[in-house]
Amino acid sequence: MRALDATTTAALAGSRAGDTITVWCWYNGSLAYSDPLPVGQWELSYDTTRQTQTLTVDVEDADGTKAPWLLDDPLGVGGSLLQVYYNVGGAGSVAYDWFRISETDPIESWNSYKVTNQGVVNVDSPLGNGVSLLWASGGAKITLKAETLARNILNAQFLAPTSPPTSGSPTCVSEIKRVLADIMPVTAVSGVVDQAVPANLVYPNDRLNAVQSLAQRIGCDIRTNGSGVLEIYPIANTGTVWTLQPGPEGFLIDVQRTMKLDGAYNVFVADGSGSSQNPLRGVAQITGGPLRVGGPHGTYPVFYSSNTITTQAQADAYAQTMRDTQLRGLTIPIVIDCLPHPGLQMGDWITVVCPNASTHGTLTFPARIRTIDIKGHDSTVDAMQLGLDATYGDIAAVFSGVPRG
Repeated sequence: MRALDATTTAALAGSRAGDTITVWCWYNGSLAYSDPLPVGQWELSYDTTRQTQTLTVDVEDADGTKAPWLLDDPLGVGGSLLQVYYNVGGAGSVAYDWFRISETDPIESWNSYKVTNQGVVNVDSPLGNGVSLLWASGGAKITLKAETLARNILNAQFLAPTSPPTSGSPTCVSEIKRVLADIMPVTAVSGVVDQAVPANLVYPNDRLNAVQSLAQRIGCDIRTNGSGVLEIYPIANTGTVWTLQPGPEGFLIDVQRTMKLDGAYNVFVADGSGSSQNPLRGVAQITGGPLRVGGPHGTYPVFYSSNTITTQAQADAYAQTMRDTQLRGLTIPIVIDCLPHPGLQMGDWITVVCPNASTHGTLTFPARIRTIDIKGHDSTVDAMQLGLDATYGDIAAVFSGVPRG
């Protein structure tokens, strides 16, 4: 979660005068313009399933001087950065994130004027002689698409496969810092438990994949912050950072949720490379709960095969791992519309206080932020939409004893 000062935190729970964003343009370490960009429609979009997060913004260029032609123009794609601040109405500003411009689409308009210009000869022109045609800009709308600074990691692929150093006892965190040393700073947030990297580890060409793989080895993921730093954060719930609740001083506006049959497996089959007379097959089943084999859910198998499975014990163990991974990964996707909170980041765990029809009260459960979408126009901020993942175990613990019709 982004750090907020006490005044800003207090203002979030009160009656705000209207939140806005400010977007500054930087090039080669310096401000490209002395004033913030004139912002029209804009959207911030974050999703833990994507490698980079996005900002789309329309720049309203009144005099047409900002529309880019060259790569190194301030709004070109040759390295310009956008720094976004979120301004809480009646309180302070929050450094939200940095973005690299990845696409620019200007639409310009022009006005033409005939002016008297004695002595000018316009051969074969409908203007006639003694007249010049002058053009004046009618302004431009420049749509910028930008990505978080993880895009710079994505671009900077390894020129050849590489491995961790053989000395110095490298760890997952130290390796992420090492491979990003010339790209961006790195920090590990509270709750990260580091561990040594395998001696035989090899990184292929993709640097960003290598960074994410190292983070995943220690149960973590990555995100960027408003200081231009890459954060390594734990995926598991190490404590909720905020409570989302309805009511006169609450943030909650609307709650939606989705359940899908697709992928709700309960039989897990792992095949190996045994002989044709003695094929290797390991099978594991879910034997309890709503997905149990023999219950109303029926039978829903999933299959995996690999020539690295060479013994019956390995086949059995892999099938059991598939089952256990399925059980741990069962989630209820939830979509919530709420008042905007600039401190929230993807991957944060929050407490959701949800109204319940049966009790006429509320029920409370933790959930992890998967997506964040915030939109606005003319720099102002509209409502925020959060995509959350609540574990099935947490939901079942809360709702199992509540009548649902």
